[in-house]
Amino acid sequence: MTHTWNVTYEIVTDASAAEGDAAERGFVAEGVSFREAWSLWSQIGGHVEADTCPVSLRWPPRWLTTYGDANYREGTTESRGLHFPDHITASSRLRVARLARCYGVERKGRR
Repeated sequence: MTHTWNVTYEIVTDASAAEGDAAERGFVAEGVSFREAWSLWSQIGGHVEADTCPVSLRWPPRWLTTYGDANYREGTTESRGLHFPDHITASSRLRVARLARCYGVERKGRR
């Protein structure tokens, strides 16, 4: 049951951005452990956002997205999504979002 994390990717080019879409998207890995998913997801680094905002126990994320730096030579930008397994509790989702330094995470003791 621990090997149920998924990591997705999306590559946006100048041309695809002009059309409001991605040039390419898919899975980096499916059904992997948290450690492996975290390693693959965090490789590109960058700004992290969740699918909800604010991120809290009331609104726990279903996935986190990290946005890599633009590759100006190739005209591309890559983002990666870390998708939580269904069995992960809201508090664990919030802890992972804090670990990732996700934008909009409710801090302990604040509402």
